[in-house]
Amino acid sequence: MRTIVSAVALGAVLALTACTTGEPAADSSATGAAETSASNTPASSSSAVAQDADSYCDAAATGYAAQRDLLDATDATALEAELGDDAGAVDLANAAGAAMTSAIDVLEETWGAASIAVTNGAWDDAEASISHAAVSVAFTDFLTYIDAIARPEAELAASATSLDEYNDGMQALAAREGAAEIAQSGASAASTIIAYTRTRCGELPTD
Repeated sequence: MRTIVSAVALGAVLALTACTTGEPAADSSATGAAETSASNTPASSSSAVAQDADSYCDAAATGYAAQRDLLDATDATALEAELGDDAGAVDLANAAGAAMTSAIDVLEETWGAASIAVTNGAWDDAEASISHAAVSVAFTDFLTYIDAIARPEAELAASATSLDEYNDGMQALAAREGAAEIAQSGASAASTIIAYTRTRCGELPTD
């Protein structure tokens, strides 16, 4: 158990991990179940629009890869933070924080573009388990999480001069009003976005 990293960051990491494995995210069983169903079911005839003909799909798939990069970098930061200054390496946390920031930049650009392209193209959400409207809300919630939680954490990890400084900063971030709710909402939103994207575009890249 990561005893040093804040509950906000840990909760987001665990939920985003669920998004990439197909397991239900904590406190978001409905979206987790929808994702599991979508990942195990071939694209339906209503989602047969070729990925290269759907402007949503390219942006969403690139954002998905960046989301996986963000998860990996967040895990690397958390590992060093748990070890603390006695055994951890702040330079590794700094590098992981820089990687987090880079992934966030790509996420904001690509999933921001995808959120605009939701209603573009010929894909019809009439028979889909997640509607255009629902995924649009999910994009808003996820990008709110990025602004309020993920980017401040990344910047803190990238600039901290010690792991104690990082951990103190994360405790302060976790204590902000509404932080836990924003993190939970962001994790659930990521699950919804991924499930919708798999239904609309087919399987997402795994590497």
